[in-house]
Amino acid sequence: MKKNKEKRSLQEMCEYLSKKEIVAQKASRDSIKYKQCEFMEDKIGKVYKAVVVSVVKYGLFVEIKETNCEGLIRLSDIDGDTFVVDETNHCVKGFNTGEIIRLGDDVNIVVKSVDIEKKNIDLTLIRL
Repeated sequence: MKKNKEKRSLQEMCEYLSKKEIVAQKASRDSIKYKQCEFMEDKIGKVYKAVVVSVVKYGLFVEIKETNCEGLIRLSDIDGDTFVVDETNHCVKGFNTGEIIRLGDDVNIVVKSVDIEKKNIDLTLIRL
């Protein structure tokens, strides 16, 4: 009987610690994102080189090479075509032009807006 109680107690402790680790990871990510936003706040309108690090249903996450800050290019902010996400191939495709932007591609961006409270950096894709 004592072994079952100890086993259950150990399992409860592990579950508790796992939940705390998840909370700590989220806090760490949030604080990094907050500081990135704070740093980029005065860079609105500035052009940077970036790399596509994630393709999601509503756009592309890119990391700015010079600052290592991450931001979002919304599909609706990509001029010149209507872009559709291809999650299987980790890319977006231009509906009319067939242009493809893939995970790992280098892109040029301009900082569109920064919302420190929401911890968002919005970017616009530009073609030089």
